[in-house]
Amino acid sequence: MAGRRRCQVSTVVFPARRSCANADKSSAAFFVCNYRTVAASQTARGRRPMIEGTARSAISGGGSAGRRKILVLHLIRSCREMEMKFLVRTLVRNLRIGAMMKTILPALAHAVVLHEKCSTGPVVSLEGVKSQLQNSTFLFEQSLSTEVTEAYNVIPNMDLLVPSLLCEGATFAASSLAMVPGTPIPPMLARITNGVTQALKLFHGRAFTCEYKYDGQRAQIHRLTDGSVQIFSRQMKDSTSRFPDLVNMIKELCNSEVASFILDAEVDICVFVFDIMFCNGQRLLDNPLRQRRSYIHDLFQEKPGYLELAQQLTVEEDEASIDNSSTLHRMSSFFEKACQSSCEGIMLKTLDIDAGYSASKRCDSWLKVKRDYVEGLGDSLDLVPIGAWYGNGRKAGWYSPFLMACYNPESEEFQSVCRVMSGFSDDFYKEMKEFYSGEKILPKKPVYYKTDEQPELWFTAEQVWEIRGAGRAEWEESRQVTSEILPLSQNDSTVGVVTKFIVQGEQNGRNLAKLPLKYSPCLKM
Repeated sequence: MAGRRRCQVSTVVFPARRSCANADKSSAAFFVCNYRTVAASQTARGRRPMIEGTARSAISGGGSAGRRKILVLHLIRSCREMEMKFLVRTLVRNLRIGAMMKTILPALAHAVVLHEKCSTGPVVSLEGVKSQLQNSTFLFEQSLSTEVTEAYNVIPNMDLLVPSLLCEGATFAASSLAMVPGTPIPPMLARITNGVTQALKLFHGRAFTCEYKYDGQRAQIHRLTDGSVQIFSRQMKDSTSRFPDLVNMIKELCNSEVASFILDAEVDICVFVFDIMFCNGQRLLDNPLRQRRSYIHDLFQEKPGYLELAQQLTVEEDEASIDNSSTLHRMSSFFEKACQSSCEGIMLKTLDIDAGYSASKRCDSWLKVKRDYVEGLGDSLDLVPIGAWYGNGRKAGWYSPFLMACYNPESEEFQSVCRVMSGFSDDFYKEMKEFYSGEKILPKKPVYYKTDEQPELWFTAEQVWEIRGAGRAEWEESRQVTSEILPLSQNDSTVGVVTKFIVQGEQNGRNLAKLPLKYSPCLKM
């Protein structure tokens, strides 16, 4: 048929027993595109206006989704087979080439150094340039790479970073890239500790502050120079529309002489402010916390129940010692009051030494003590693995995650609770792959398994794991902290870590399918 061409699809092989959700969507597009509906010459290389139009149509508004769909459809019809694979990967924001920001940012620094080195004189050979770079500019390139990475951590916007690099070249410094209210900053994170005693030992001889760790939603509040307010989530997504009352309250309580700022806060009906990164055009990231606090006090008129500063306890450097029983008692009492106030625990932050705001980093200058980490205070569940998915990436060839369930003795059913995502050793994964094999893998879901989940494998009920409970905030940190469980939905609040095995196989001759386990109110019914 004129104008049509059949694609070769013999090289497309989907992994056995893998769900479509885990497959490369571009391979699926390659597979289904058997016929061309436009002339072969009309490839993506000649359709740049369409690509630009797709980008322009991304703006919000009525019918924008439909316009994007039509434009993408035209693009796909204009692609050859391999072009389509990369187009689809681009559209789903997963090029599958192993490139991440930690490789792209040093590459930008390398390109700047290479460009300037080649601009100083004629290029004799590529090997000669490589030799010069390795011998004379390696340390300089490492320094520039650090500056580029630091700049992106503070202002994750390539549209601002790349032009600044092109302008300043090898003299680029992270501090030269101006912070702009309205561009979210990746939040600073804290190290985990297992109690007040360990935290005090780590901060020995340094002045620090203790703050309530509120059980709310992390929010970054920006006031722009035009007086407007924007609110960003922990993942740096614009959440302003979700908090209209908060926007009005910030405008009402903010001092009139303050033109702009960027705050770090927790939203739990009341806004609890605990840090500031930018104020009136001044970058505060490098200022110690004690100085940053003084800016916060000048910003607002506190309104109890609406906007407050985080509850604090200050420990000066001469008091910061594990041998100081008075300090330990004060911190323990502060921690207990925080838990009694329905907080997750407390945060400990250095005030003067290494007390800057390190965007996008988990630093030793911030520590967190949560009741879930303190032995004897956290909750636990006894759960049974009833299924699993095939792992991806580093976990390819193993099972991950596992689907966990709890036994309901009244209905004699295993009801799903959560997925176990991470926190295991490689030896554990190998052991579970060997254990759950053969007859322990069921051909279909048993009728007494109650769940809407569709794992790739169903297991016999053979093991019981004790899962330590943690707060919902740990699920939100799952990209940063190991040893979590991913809830089945946003409404689930149970996450945790497997602490030990309790039972395997049978107990006293009884099959585990009939063995009552601990019943938990957080079960999905």
